[in-house]
Amino acid sequence: MILFGPLPGIVNGHTLAFRCLIEGLKDRGIGFSLVDYSTHLLNGKGAGRSLWRIAEYFRIIFRFLLLIVSSKRTVVYITLNQALDGAVRDFFLIVASKLCGHSVVVHIHGGMYDRVLNDLPAFLRPLMLRALEKCSKIIILSDYLRKMFSEYPGISRRLAVVKNGLPFDLIGDACVEGKNIERKSRINLLFLSNMIETKGWEETLQAVKILVHEKKIDILARFCGPFQIMPGDIKYSDPVEARAAFDKYISENSLSSHVEYIEFADEKTKDVLLRQTHFMVFPSRYPNEGQPLVLIEGLAYGCVLIATDYRAIPDMVIPGKSGVLTSSDPCEIADSIFRLVENPRLYETLSRGALELFNSSFTRKKHVECILEILKK
Repeated sequence: MILFGPLPGIVNGHTLAFRCLIEGLKDRGIGFSLVDYSTHLLNGKGAGRSLWRIAEYFRIIFRFLLLIVSSKRTVVYITLNQALDGAVRDFFLIVASKLCGHSVVVHIHGGMYDRVLNDLPAFLRPLMLRALEKCSKIIILSDYLRKMFSEYPGISRRLAVVKNGLPFDLIGDACVEGKNIERKSRINLLFLSNMIETKGWEETLQAVKILVHEKKIDILARFCGPFQIMPGDIKYSDPVEARAAFDKYISENSLSSHVEYIEFADEKTKDVLLRQTHFMVFPSRYPNEGQPLVLIEGLAYGCVLIATDYRAIPDMVIPGKSGVLTSSDPCEIADSIFRLVENPRLYETLSRGALELFNSSFTRKKHVECILEILKK
């Protein structure tokens, strides 16, 4: 096989999922050729960096073209990009692969590809739609995301759903029987994501204030991830300004003993955090959200999930089973947590349900095997 996708340099769901597939193939002794299109080795600023990026970009494309021309008929697996320039590139990769006689399987790791298609230039959109219709399969993350292609029956027939899997191996048994809480003990919350405005870190922080000062619950909330600014963000112009607002809110609302910030957690640190966490909070409305890996990590450790009814999140947050679907309103988030703190037996039921859901649907092994089954066909 020939695989085209990004490996972690920038850590996000897309890069972690691609790494998971690569490691799964290696574990099974399955041969492949890899084209990693990450450009994370290019640091710095200015015109020099831009020129290096252009040179690196052409090197990556040249390597891919060399592989498809020199390889016997095989399967080409491409993870699609949800930026406009990436979509244009993907169009040429699909067409070139088909012209060389290969089967093409593409994988979409987000939930806004319909918007990508709509934003394409008018002359290119029908060409891209035709290219997608020629793919053997188009892998999406959830049945909830089929609606991205509801207007395109030729593409809809090519869709195959493969849920994400845990992107790392568990260190021992993360949690076997579920977690429990006591009303008078400290409750641990975790927001585990890049600190992006639309991921909901502000709403989570405001919910912590309500729980501490109005509900009188002893909360320790950990926020783990680097501050980032994305296109469409409104409140902050750069990560420094966002971090300053975070610190200011904590200081002004006397939350310093209830909030911790961790910029980066390796897998061992993340393991410790998840073992201690009672509630994972994720009120995302991020435009490119798909099926967040952080929620799968929460399920694997028996955390009860509090998250928005958005994109493919309901696959993991099943009311009465693994957590609570809520809006991004801080009061509603706080109320959802408060009700479960006041009802420890229900909390235990949801924690056990989270583990059951993970083991039935979101393991690393199941994810890789589902993709391999598609590639074999």
